[in-house]
Amino acid sequence: MVGNSKDGPQNDLRKLEDLYRTRWQRHGLSPQSLGWTKGKQGVRFDVLLSDLSCEGRAFLDVGCGFGDLNLVLKERANHYEYLGLDLMPEFLDEGRKLYGSESVAFALGDFLSIEFARPFDYALASGIFAFELTEMDNYTYIERTLGKMFALSTEAVSADFLSDKVNFRRDQTFYANPGRILDIAFGLTRNVRLRHDYMPFEFAVTLFKDDSFMEQDTVFNRYKNAR
Repeated sequence: MVGNSKDGPQNDLRKLEDLYRTRWQRHGLSPQSLGWTKGKQGVRFDVLLSDLSCEGRAFLDVGCGFGDLNLVLKERANHYEYLGLDLMPEFLDEGRKLYGSESVAFALGDFLSIEFARPFDYALASGIFAFELTEMDNYTYIERTLGKMFALSTEAVSADFLSDKVNFRRDQTFYANPGRILDIAFGLTRNVRLRHDYMPFEFAVTLFKDDSFMEQDTVFNRYKNAR
């Protein structure tokens, strides 16, 4: 299903692996190993999947951690396909134990350095853009990653970010400007949704593949079909 190439910021990825491995050794099977400390994973997943039709769809989960997105997908669909991708073999081993099945699979690797043999209905990412890079500009990394996710998806891409509209800053953490992310998104599609209404210091962007509309009413066809 996947093959390897070399496109990602390799030194930064090694640093990220070291960070996650230290957390894993300290916390084990816990959201804290993934950097989530306040029990809000479910909120993020709910927002990323909002208005997406899950039944019978194929999902790519970039930076999947333990694959906990499956907890929400199981509530929303009787049948779906899932591929979780992560840098950490320890996380993937736990994901396979928890959720692995004929339709739920996991793969090891850096998203930008992997070639995929098939498209997915949806490509999602939660938490992968929160690390401040040193060998690549963060916005360049975001643009490349969202662009590849968009090319691999047939329906939509959803990703979340830490917002720069914060009243605190942490070292080695990247806070994205929502306007900059919108500019990147509009470079791929006109049909974009940004939500900054569920947490004060985080936001999510969904890029819908179908941005077609009728000239006489200039309303997105996807919007009309969903009503």
